[in-house]
Amino acid sequence: MARTGSQGSVRGTGGPGRSTAQTKKPAATGTNSRAKNPDGSRTAETKADLQEKVRKLTKQLSGSKSKAKGDVFEKQVGNYYSKHGWREPQFNQLIEGHEYDIIAKKTRVREDGFSESRETEWLLVECKDKERVTDRDVTSFINKVASFGKKHRGAVTAVFVYRGRLPENAVKVAKTHKPTIEFVDFAHLAA
Repeated sequence: MARTGSQGSVRGTGGPGRSTAQTKKPAATGTNSRAKNPDGSRTAETKADLQEKVRKLTKQLSGSKSKAKGDVFEKQVGNYYSKHGWREPQFNQLIEGHEYDIIAKKTRVREDGFSESRETEWLLVECKDKERVTDRDVTSFINKVASFGKKHRGAVTAVFVYRGRLPENAVKVAKTHKPTIEFVDFAHLAA
């Protein structure tokens, strides 16, 4: 026969020589528990929610570091081309859904003895400062160059500046497109 103790638990026998006690168990501390705020109220966030927030914040921080590193790299490349006659380098320009790391231009004056004409030449530069450049990086730039060339008049010079390893077949693929993309190892620019 079971008895009720002073704390509302049920006591009984669990067989010969054993007794069982059924008491209220504290809330589980697993993924379904809710954390307490400093004021004692409970939040609706689970452990999994908090882990997801930490993962996202870590990714944002990592992305911020990569972005800052990329910005410095792009400025170094932009300065090189500025010193070599390209005017007004613009960084991270979004044009018709494509982001260009560097866009610059030159104006060429042509004289034929009777008249003078001006032609704008565009420079599009993709900068990749990472250990290994992928085929996808190169293909994406090919598509950006093609899109730009359809919308803008003038000659286009396309340069892919990288620091790291470049896949061989990416260079072969890029050479089949017009305008041809020039691949430049940053070490050669910095020298």
